[in-house]
Amino acid sequence: MMRSVVHLRLFPSPTRALRRGLVLLLALVTLLFGALVAPPASHAGPHSYGYILWPADEGDPQHLPILIYRQRHTSLTQNGGNPDEFVSWARNVAEFEWAEQRGDTQVNWVIVTANVSGFAQNSKVALIDLYQRDPSGQLRLVDPKGNPLLEADGKTPVDWRTSSTPSYRWDMRTDPDLRADLRSGRMHSERVAKWFLQKHMSGAHDKVPSGLSEKIPCDVSPSRCQQNMKSRWFPEMKTMKFMTDLESRAKLKREGTPEAKDKLNSGEDSDSFLQKGFEKWKSLGMPAGPDAAAVMGGRLFQPPGSPAPKGAGAKALNQGADPGGIDFSTLELRYLSEDGSGQLRYALDAAPAKGNDVGDDRRVTDGKIAAAQMSDAFFVWLSLSPSTFWVNLNPTEPNRIVDAKLGATDVGRILLEADFRMKKVVGRLLHPDTGTGKKFWDSSDVAARRCINMRQWIVPKPASVYEENGGLYIVDAPLEVKMETEYLKQHGGGGGSCAVPDKRLESAFRTVILPKVENAVNEAPEFAELRRVYLSRVAAEWYRQRPSGTLASMVDSGDVSRWPALKQWSPRKVFDDYVESYNKKEFNVKRLKTINGKTYEVTYTHGGVDFGKVTLDKMDSSVFRRRHADLPTAVQDSFQNLTRDRDGRVVLGLSGRPKAHAINYSGGNEPEDYADGIVPESKQSASQGAGGGYLIWAVGAGLLAAAAVIFWVYTHRQRPARPLPPSREPSVEDYL
Repeated sequence: MMRSVVHLRLFPSPTRALRRGLVLLLALVTLLFGALVAPPASHAGPHSYGYILWPADEGDPQHLPILIYRQRHTSLTQNGGNPDEFVSWARNVAEFEWAEQRGDTQVNWVIVTANVSGFAQNSKVALIDLYQRDPSGQLRLVDPKGNPLLEADGKTPVDWRTSSTPSYRWDMRTDPDLRADLRSGRMHSERVAKWFLQKHMSGAHDKVPSGLSEKIPCDVSPSRCQQNMKSRWFPEMKTMKFMTDLESRAKLKREGTPEAKDKLNSGEDSDSFLQKGFEKWKSLGMPAGPDAAAVMGGRLFQPPGSPAPKGAGAKALNQGADPGGIDFSTLELRYLSEDGSGQLRYALDAAPAKGNDVGDDRRVTDGKIAAAQMSDAFFVWLSLSPSTFWVNLNPTEPNRIVDAKLGATDVGRILLEADFRMKKVVGRLLHPDTGTGKKFWDSSDVAARRCINMRQWIVPKPASVYEENGGLYIVDAPLEVKMETEYLKQHGGGGGSCAVPDKRLESAFRTVILPKVENAVNEAPEFAELRRVYLSRVAAEWYRQRPSGTLASMVDSGDVSRWPALKQWSPRKVFDDYVESYNKKEFNVKRLKTINGKTYEVTYTHGGVDFGKVTLDKMDSSVFRRRHADLPTAVQDSFQNLTRDRDGRVVLGLSGRPKAHAINYSGGNEPEDYADGIVPESKQSASQGAGGGYLIWAVGAGLLAAAAVIFWVYTHRQRPARPLPPSREPSVEDYL
């Protein structure tokens, strides 16, 4: 008895030890199961995989190669139906871009491909398209060596509008390294691109900083594209975009729920969404330039990833035909408001169309581009510091042309080109053979060879605005042209291009030349873009001064990557053009002039924009009501219908709920469907759902069940006690 008592008190029985071991085993299995089905912990925060994943607008510069790919390998080949030639809408297409330096030239590459699969009835052939993007933003089809892509005859250049000839037709079954991935169904478009660049483009996958996929990259087994994008495939990846995160038709059919059927019937699936976007692009003439996003109706006061704007203005700009009566080229921002729920409302106005302009569909395209310029400018003015809002064309300062970030946007281009254009206007006015030029030069003693500070600066005048009910009416926003001496005096600078300026010449310039230059800046069509983005600057300044708002976190963030220039351009190219003009002289003429009986040979020869400071001159309510009593009603009505103010200008209202920052999507997304939406029966259990894969659930459930059975068996059967050696007392070792 004593032995038995000691045994029970000091040491657990073998059955109890076994029970505890099984409990530990059960806990371990549970943890393992949780780890399998739960998304990685790194998904909890933004940028969890070291790069940004966000949605893109239709017509995004990286979307265009995919649209062209769909034209070539979906639209042109759909009648054949051969999966090795035809890329159905169930398959995903992705593109990736990188640059190579060849001597002094940078070559910008683009690769586009679709997913493939080794399963029966699915394609095992990757149709690879390669492009090089020229400085103007146009795409040129090439072969893997960078030569222009030719048809089978070796002479005819491939036209992407009419030919489906790929840059490379890659039968992936021929590569033993890829057979395992093919059999497992892991050859998604991202992985196909990675393998091709590694094997056929000298490891160019190591240089890829960005890409775009039609469908959001998967984040579940077996492929886990989101996780592997940077860690295993593209080590330099910084930004990955996608067009839709809707579920595919194949997945909705597998679900079979009433909700899934409703989505299928209403076209709320990724396949239908992508196909509609492609058809819209085709109906607009398949635009393929940098302004395609604007032409397709994107970038209308909504950052990428935000819901599309609503209202009569959005409808007028997004429909295919000219609604009539609007000169869209004169479109300008006149109203901005934000309510407590985060909804922003914008009102634009435009002059009525005249004569042959009525019913001209091209005007709608002009309007879309104008609206995109205003929209982009508003977000750029918010995102960058006002200290960067300048450009400078000075032949002695080639390294101080424009701030680098501003120079990557349309705002930088518009400001710099306006500065160059203004200098040309001054040159024309100063020419001695013109009336203004003669009057100017006659104002001084040419024999004395005087000089003046001839540079000019475009700066804002106080903007007349009126605030009411959380909104801003921009009544007037004129621009001013200042002479160099006045500008430098106001900004604390000294010197100037002329050490001792001639007062009579300077006075003549101020009274004869400057008013005409300023009038051109404020009225001439050549400066319409400048006036357009300046109105957005006024609206952004008002928003900056608000204590809070939906876009508050965007202010001074320094991130303008979502608003690239609508036109490919180079600040240095504008500078070089200006220097060439400067060196050759806007004019260089010689005239004989007699003064006081003496004849002289006189040689006549001939700057910047600064929006850093904007003053809001807030109008008194009584003044506003007296001068613009109709404007509030016209603006408020414009969100439902196009309206006109008392001056006949058409008012177009838009509203939306913008997202200040791109959302970094991650976790719980369906992978690309197998090619053509066909999932073999042998792989049905491996297809992924939104909350995790069926295979993972099956394995986890099996482990739990096995642990439970083992636990029950061992706790319900009798085991004889282990005999102890007869000649000694029990020890710890007896129970180990």
